[in-house]
Parts: sequence; structure tokens; C-alpha cells
Amino acid sequence: MSDELIFKLSQEEISILSEIEKMIKNRELPDSYPDFMVRSWNIYTFTLREKFINNIGFVLLSKEWVKALSLWIGNRRCLEVMAGSGVLSAELRKQGVNIIATDD
Repeated sequence: MSDELIFKLSQEEISILSEIEKMIKNRELPDSYPDFMVRSWNIYTFTLREKFINNIGFVLLSKEWVKALSLWIGNRRCLEVMAGSGVLSAELRKQGVNIIATDD
């Protein structure tokens, strides 16, 4: 892996990621993700990604993204297939989307 993809975090970046980690543990979505988190790799963001998968799911959901999706869906009824933890459907319901979550 090239050196530009691996970087050290500043104290401010660590603080931001700590707040996101607290939200993930409470199954809450952040408004968005900081650019430094998604553009490069380091052990802290990798560990945070693992926590996200264990608590919420495989997709990095954010309130910003869910709102955009809810606007696209509009007043149509939806079915989320293989919803996993159901966080996406729950967040879409908060935006007024008529959705049913299913999983095996």
C-alpha cells in the first residue's frame, strides 16, 4: 500500500472519529463522514469500519445520504430485501418513507 494512503491522524481527527464511534455504538447515524475518513486508510478508521459493520451494517450510512434517498423515493412504497439490522429502513421511516424491512 502506498504511503499516501496510510496517514497519521491529528488529535482533532481522532476526536471526530471518537464521536462517530459513540454514535455507532448507539446505532445512530452521523450527519456525514469526514473526508479524511473515506479518502485514506489507517488502523483507526479500519477498526471503526468493523464496529460499524457489527452495529449497523455493511454500508456507511449517513443522515445526509438517507435524506437524499428518501427524497428520491418520495411517496412510493418500498421493500428493503436483506435489511440486516434494519437501520436503513428505520432511518427512512424517520424521513416519512413507507418501507418494510425483510431479512432471512
